[in-house]
Amino acid sequence: ITMCECQTRGEPGCHRCLYAAVGRNDIPFVSRGVALEILEEILPNWQMKPAEEGTITGVNLSRVHQSELERMFKVLLQRWATNHAARVTSRPDPDNASLTRFDLRFQDGPQWEIREQQNLVIHGTKPDFYATRVDLAGSPPVAIYLDGWEWHGKDLERVDRDAMRRAAVRGGGSSVWVLTFADVKGALTALNQESQMNAVTPLSSNVRHGAVQGAKHLRGDSHAAFSALELGAFDQLMTYLGSPDTAAWKQLAEVTALAAGRTGAVYSVEDLALAIQTVAAGSSPVPAAHETDEAMMVWKSQSGQEGATGIERGDSLTKAAVLAYDTSIETDRDRWSDWLHLGNLLQYLGSKAIISTTSLHDTEPVITPQSTEPEVISSNEELLQDVLDMAVRDLAVVAVRAGFINLEVGYEVGDEIDAPIEVAWPTAKVGILVAGSERSGSLEGWDLREPSAWTESELLQVLSRLEA
Repeated sequence: ITMCECQTRGEPGCHRCLYAAVGRNDIPFVSRGVALEILEEILPNWQMKPAEEGTITGVNLSRVHQSELERMFKVLLQRWATNHAARVTSRPDPDNASLTRFDLRFQDGPQWEIREQQNLVIHGTKPDFYATRVDLAGSPPVAIYLDGWEWHGKDLERVDRDAMRRAAVRGGGSSVWVLTFADVKGALTALNQESQMNAVTPLSSNVRHGAVQGAKHLRGDSHAAFSALELGAFDQLMTYLGSPDTAAWKQLAEVTALAAGRTGAVYSVEDLALAIQTVAAGSSPVPAAHETDEAMMVWKSQSGQEGATGIERGDSLTKAAVLAYDTSIETDRDRWSDWLHLGNLLQYLGSKAIISTTSLHDTEPVITPQSTEPEVISSNEELLQDVLDMAVRDLAVVAVRAGFINLEVGYEVGDEIDAPIEVAWPTAKVGILVAGSERSGSLEGWDLREPSAWTESELLQVLSRLEA
């Protein structure tokens, strides 16, 4: 009932989930909401009990949670359109019938095609949704990520990896919008209650108001983009899709960085470029011995996420903005959310914005402008589409690209342990195990390791020797 695909069409139920259990005349009185309320009353105190052999407790449910988030987004997209000057239609994706393709048309405005799980192989990432404008060629696509805290925010290594890949997507010409579970759930609740979410931009109301006034002054008039500072994250995204004027969004980013900067400490600096790198590494800029023409304004969001704005005295424009999530300290859900939400807006500064983590700032990938069209995944790499553990998949992709394609996903050895090898090269007896796998790495004749125990070079060397 909670997962049925009829929700993507905004329907209260269908014969797959509810209607098959009632008579034809009762269908108008059946709804998903009522069914779930009844089930919650019937099953109020159920708890999971660990299996005696430990066969259930080791299952990683983070991807299930992610699927629930994606399902909610699809429902939200459909319901949002019914209350706004837009229309959403959906159909099975011709390339993969298990996925949905949406057509979003704004009244007297842009038209977008939104696809699920579009694989951007060249950047090593697969956004949950990927929006491409169909009524105006050359418009930047939008990569939409739905980030749950358990899967994305809690693991600092994954935060680093997300930041690196998404910087590459931005560098390739696409916008990147990230929504958290709270963003999607909150927007869906607000729609159901016919209310509006509070502003998600983590700056004080005075700063937001000042930024809006500054943007209007800079542009000479108002623009729909300027309302984004008072909206929730999903409504911000819809505002961008409805009014994707890059110049207006850049103006909003300029004044938002400046307005935030005025609330922080100002450091006169000798070398602005060096100060930017210093702040991106998580340190304070070294102040000049005297006042200079360049300065860094270091500020914080409402939950403590540090940002910095580089300026040139006498100039009303932002010279640079730095938003680096500190991965050298314990992660924090609210600070992580602030980092994501500010990044959605400051990205429109383009090359003047560094949206990264403190451990990645000096190793940002060298980004060569790429086509805004997503690269089609190779047939060999399609072998890895069923691998959910990204660490395993990343290693396996390296091997596949090196030509080692004689692999199997979920390879079953058939011994007494009865636990499959996540990715195996059977002829070479080499495999990558999911972290925490019950299978030991000592299966006779096999070289089995968890991702952290392999390096890319070691894996390639072993496969080269044994598959030769």
